[in-house]
Amino acid sequence: MSKDELKFQMEYASTYEDWLQAAEKLDMVEGKYEWRKYPESDEYNYKLVESRLHELKKLRLAGDVRLMFGVLQNSVARDFGNLDNSQLYNYAHSGTKKLIDEFIQEVLYCLEFLEETPVLSLEEKLVEFSKLKFTVGNTALILSGGGTFGMNHIGVLKDLYEQGLIPKIICGSSAGAIVACAAGVRNSEEQKILLKQFHTGDLNVFTDPNVPPLPLWTSVKRFFTKGCVLDICHLERVMKLLIGDFTFQEAYNRSGYILNVTVSCGSSYEMPSLLNYITTPNVLIWSAVVATCSVPVLFQPATLWERDPLTREVRAFCVTDAPLWMDGSVDNDIPHSKLTELFHVNHFIVSQVNFHIVPFIMDPASHSWLERCTKKVIDLAAQEVSLTFRLLSEMGICSTLFTKLQSVITQKYSGDITILPKLNYRQVKKVIQNPTPSFLLDAMARGKRGTWKRIPVTRNHCAIEMFLEIAYARIVKKLQAEGKTKREIDMIPYRSNITHLNTRAK
Repeated sequence: MSKDELKFQMEYASTYEDWLQAAEKLDMVEGKYEWRKYPESDEYNYKLVESRLHELKKLRLAGDVRLMFGVLQNSVARDFGNLDNSQLYNYAHSGTKKLIDEFIQEVLYCLEFLEETPVLSLEEKLVEFSKLKFTVGNTALILSGGGTFGMNHIGVLKDLYEQGLIPKIICGSSAGAIVACAAGVRNSEEQKILLKQFHTGDLNVFTDPNVPPLPLWTSVKRFFTKGCVLDICHLERVMKLLIGDFTFQEAYNRSGYILNVTVSCGSSYEMPSLLNYITTPNVLIWSAVVATCSVPVLFQPATLWERDPLTREVRAFCVTDAPLWMDGSVDNDIPHSKLTELFHVNHFIVSQVNFHIVPFIMDPASHSWLERCTKKVIDLAAQEVSLTFRLLSEMGICSTLFTKLQSVITQKYSGDITILPKLNYRQVKKVIQNPTPSFLLDAMARGKRGTWKRIPVTRNHCAIEMFLEIAYARIVKKLQAEGKTKREIDMIPYRSNITHLNTRAK
């Protein structure tokens, strides 16, 4: 089979298994399978990885539990041996070096052995696994804005769900928040149903399809009287039906997912906000999604609503004198720093579908020198434009407008792993139209295909973290079965650290 035929199979595969089979055949044809077989590469420290692999295997077979934990503590970090280098996954289509796959699998074998060993008590296991969890850090899945192109995220989320690779921390802005929150308020079984049936739901967020289109002069009148061209009531109605009446705290308690929604304040003197169960536990999620979808000019700024946990009274959430919020993509489409501060996130998976951003993000798998040069030129131009906007803002010329524009230009739109679904630019005119079932099915397919090429790197970067998360939860459940309360369990790692510090002091 020729290269073109295999690439065609990859482009139009219906499942990840079919795509992977075609990718492996293409690697064989192009000679890249040999690259995967041999460990040598300048992109990572293969000698260190190989040595550590043999050391861990030897310790596991010998059952040396104490030393194994010490070796793992220095081996599970994502940057160990430069294994987090994205270039390792940009050469072959079907994955990276076999040595890297074997090393990660051996780490998982060791962790499984340590979880089950009778040599350690449950308290000791909890302490050691909490240390390993802190060393690895957390992954956040971030779904960008993008109007109706944001429905590509459904396919991304569906494929990650099928591969068991959805992180516990999910963040969305604008259209990405719709998909993130619709899935994040549901448990695993409900998610499975939602992702299969998303295209059949009511997503008429712009207009009422049962009412004839309003005349142009009505939209013009609304713009000059309210500053927007569309009525936000349709968006509110759909979000209430799709997401329900959950607060951020209730959603976390129900599903275990840490939902985050970015919103921007209408004032140029307020910081962009990241809403979640820590910063705004009682805010109603549907109102946060409406706020982050309130694109300037298209919709009027929205009000956040919160529910008192005791009286159940719903009132406006007000942290400023003017509690009006708008599209989170304006100030912080990808909130790297806030997520790092709050949840120890050190690894970001970004699904980027902003149609005005995607053309300027270089595909990590690209080897084109022309594309790289073009990207550098665009970066330089963006810096010049950003400086101009900043000067105009400081001179008092439309300061709010130019501050927001500068933020749009300077913020980072990619992550450690960036998923770039192939957008259909012939459908740009539909970006602010109610999505049809056929549009949603096409968007879901594009999202899935865009995810497949990033599955190998996502699996390797997240496998250890996700195993530790599950193993830690299992240990906690066993401790609870012994009669320990949540507070007592939470104090076990803390007491261990205090004892360790006192021992060192002596």
